[in-house]
Amino acid sequence: MKTDKPDITAPAGVPKVLICFGTMPEAVKMCPPVLAFRGCRDLETVVCSTGQHREMLDCALRSFGVVPDVDLGVMREAQTPGDVAAAVSSAFGDLLEKVKPDIVLVHGDTVSAYACAVRAYLDGIPVAHIEAGLRTYAGVPFPEEFCRREIDGVSCLHFAPTPAAVSNLRSEGYPEEGIILTGNTSVDALRLTLGKTSRNGSPDGFFEAEAEGEEKEKGKGEKLILISSHRREILGGRQRALFAALRRVIESSPGVRAVYLTHLNPEVMAAAEVFRGSGRITEAGPLTPAECHRLLSRCSLCVTDSGGLTEESLTLGVPVVMLRDVTERPEGVDSGAALLAGTEPSGAAEKIAELLRSPARYEAARAAALCCSSPTVRAIARGVPEGDTGACVTGASVYGDGYASERILAAVRAYLGARRRPDGQILSL
Repeated sequence: MKTDKPDITAPAGVPKVLICFGTMPEAVKMCPPVLAFRGCRDLETVVCSTGQHREMLDCALRSFGVVPDVDLGVMREAQTPGDVAAAVSSAFGDLLEKVKPDIVLVHGDTVSAYACAVRAYLDGIPVAHIEAGLRTYAGVPFPEEFCRREIDGVSCLHFAPTPAAVSNLRSEGYPEEGIILTGNTSVDALRLTLGKTSRNGSPDGFFEAEAEGEEKEKGKGEKLILISSHRREILGGRQRALFAALRRVIESSPGVRAVYLTHLNPEVMAAAEVFRGSGRITEAGPLTPAECHRLLSRCSLCVTDSGGLTEESLTLGVPVVMLRDVTERPEGVDSGAALLAGTEPSGAAEKIAELLRSPARYEAARAAALCCSSPTVRAIARGVPEGDTGACVTGASVYGDGYASERILAAVRAYLGARRRPDGQILSL
């Protein structure tokens, strides 16, 4: 176990919060809470990275200026979910013994979050789950659906991102006092990164060129599509066939070009070779969160199997085609802003083609996406400074208003305060 700080003990009587994450998407959504907690003087915050997505994870952390206090360093070649769970549980158990936190915060539905949550629970430490209550009730995606339900099962605080997630938790019988509607921290991340790049300019020359090209193309009604796909259930031959079908659709649709977001999984990289040589598809990445968010804000459509990108796209008013058979994020589908295209290559490609080639269908999806979006985040993406009340219309997206982290901090402080004895010590379970 690697540590950046040799001493991670807190003064006696000060509640200690241990925040854990390990993958790049987790880091993007957990960095805003980390910044909020580290700014709180009456809590001691320890940040732990389990370290699966090493290169992409470090890139995300740098974007937010977050340096973990502890790095468990569990990344190994060709790990299975079981390997990750075992490695994280063992290393995290050692960390819990050293840190002795009063509460552990985990996010989402990764195997690392599951392993940290279960280990903390078994060691008698309260667990708080950020992005609680998401469900497909279909057993997929694997292993995410299993992980998120098991994490909720061992958590005392459930930070639900949407009313639908709150409803799921209530229907499953979780205590009302432990369910808190916060919004999603992905909107917080957008607010922070877009505000930074709006102030400092575009982070890369590629994006300046993209922006110039997009402005010219908007007058011609042309569309820029962002493509991202990495889910375990379609890796291999099906993903290669899906990418090939996407290439055919893009190259046969007038006025359409695409940017494919590189993913460093070797199987995904092998499948993405079918995009090589296309004059209409540009490969970009790995990108920082700031770069990805800036690019996404300039797109006309997002084609993805990523839940995080779905949230970000709709918050920015960008319609989404979801390369999924089921989704735990029904808000966009219910509104008409997101199309559930499935994972069968020809069927998914046909649905994408119908949307691209029908102006009426696209405009309907675009209008629905704008209704789902955050006026504040869209204004920040256009360069309006946050807090400029004359130009920046306030309002929340279907995924929140960009201040979920502050609600999470307030709820954790209240929970820990309620568990304190008169002598200042934390009550045991």
